[in-house]
Amino acid sequence: MLLLVAWALPRADVTGVEAQADRAALGRRSIAYDGVADRCRIVDGDLRTEAVALGHGFDLVTGTPPYFPRGTGVESTKPHAAPCRFELRGGVEDYLAAAAAVVAPTGAVVVCTSTLERARVTAGAAAAGLHVHAHWEIVPRTGKPPLVAIDVLAAAAGPRADHSLTVRDGAGAWTPEFRAVRVAMGMPDTPPGSTP
Repeated sequence: MLLLVAWALPRADVTGVEAQADRAALGRRSIAYDGVADRCRIVDGDLRTEAVALGHGFDLVTGTPPYFPRGTGVESTKPHAAPCRFELRGGVEDYLAAAAAVVAPTGAVVVCTSTLERARVTAGAAAAGLHVHAHWEIVPRTGKPPLVAIDVLAAAAGPRADHSLTVRDGAGAWTPEFRAVRVAMGMPDTPPGSTP
């Protein structure tokens, strides 16, 4: 996520927080490879405890909290995989509270979560003093229920816009809307191995 933000905002100074040392090392390697070490860095630590040390006034705070509470599925035995999917270090409420502590009064918080945790996102945002300004439901394929959601939140109340993005149509092809998102992110708009 850090490098996507750095690519989309080429003048931004970007800080990431990573709790797993090996993942942080991989991130630093990518930062160096992409030549953005002058404006990107990764802090080792847990977002819940590092938020205070980071300071205040970030214009944008992003995060992808683990999608599942512990005990709701089979946890991977791979030490880097389980914390990405299951709440070994807290859930969306913790991410929102940490984000609210560091975001600027006019800044935005963006989180990607499981649609199964909708009520927790709403409650966590309210507890952190954040208001949803935009809500996106991401549908993996036409006819399927939404799988993940993306919320844009801010400390100030304001109008809310609700959206839906379908990734694949009924035949399994990428939708024009999803292709447009990929282009906006600097990615190819055709699946790997296909010809335009």
